Amino acid sequence: MNPDDYDELVGQIYEASHSPTAWPAVFASLENLVGVDAWTMMRIAHRPEEGAHFLSIGGTRVSAEAPIRYESHYGALDPRTDLVRRTPPGEIYTCVQHFDERFVSRSEFYQDFLLPEGLRYVIGGCAYRAEDHDYVFGLQRGADRGVFTPEHESLLRRLTPHLGRSLRLMDGLQSHLQDANAVSAALDTTPIAVIAIDGVGRVRSSNRRGEQMLRDGDLVCVRKGVLSCADPSLRSHLAAMVEHCGRSAEPVSLLLGSDGSQVRRCSLTLLRAKPASVFAALGSEGLLLCLIAPIERRRVATARQLMALFGLTPAESRLARALAAGESLEVYAENAGLKLPTVKTQLRAVLSKTGTDRQASLIGLIGGVPVVRE
Repeated sequence: MNPDDYDELVGQIYEASHSPTAWPAVFASLENLVGVDAWTMMRIAHRPEEGAHFLSIGGTRVSAEAPIRYESHYGALDPRTDLVRRTPPGEIYTCVQHFDERFVSRSEFYQDFLLPEGLRYVIGGCAYRAEDHDYVFGLQRGADRGVFTPEHESLLRRLTPHLGRSLRLMDGLQSHLQDANAVSAALDTTPIAVIAIDGVGRVRSSNRRGEQMLRDGDLVCVRKGVLSCADPSLRSHLAAMVEHCGRSAEPVSLLLGSDGSQVRRCSLTLLRAKPASVFAALGSEGLLLCLIAPIERRRVATARQLMALFGLTPAESRLARALAAGESLEVYAENAGLKLPTVKTQLRAVLSKTGTDRQASLIGLIGGVPVVRE
């Protein structure tokens, strides 16, 4: 094999660790170098009930129905699955070492699935064994091409450690991505805009409200590549805060929107991100979090939340939300078109169901419920 071709293939293998859609290109290269008609890369769970799933499948002799038929029925009959599970990671097997013509002639898997696809011989192995799953691969060819040779085995034995490292990296990256997505989804439920900046104020990441606030540009914006205040009189102050917080790690705060304009007032707080935070994974030491929260608008739990938490009726939840938002009983009754005695009856039911004894306690209780919008 040409050394340049080998080096290029190894590079493709590692590129696939951060871009799983690149695996077909890896096996397409192997297809040309080894001479195969089909390939598969599978994730096989150690728990049998979780089954096996294709990470990549392709080739000139793979029908569109083959993956569906395999996962729905023939995968459970595949005699190669137990074989590859017994094979140590990095070792290469060929089917002719284990399944002779007599076995093939009696195997439902071969006779009803593999041979009708135009495939007969396979070479492969377990590239990576994790705690709860294996990644296995197989290169397949039809009977007309003949068995795989010792030279093919030698090539795959050299490549398998690279496949294993790439798959291990891929698993790790996918795990971090899932954690980051979960944290991002949680951050998007908060009314606080969260903007991550580095030690000189360059924006590295933000939640949805932070992105919207930067786009609006009425309180904060990006000027000359760094986070800045829309109010010119506050820009030097914010720059000094960034420098101070980065140096001392002490949280600092600033009031925005207090210049008499129609812009809503918000508090801006800078604090250093903890090393274990999802933002710290961005790779910048001294990463700062800029938290911007409205200080005049009160957010109240949704009616559905109050109904689920305390068993309130729709009418009772509407009353509870109105009181938590600052309305009086009289104003709520007038706006809702209800008589005051009716509203007071509803209030007694709300107090009973929430375990509170007076209106102030009810407002404090509801104010402590995290707001989750649909």
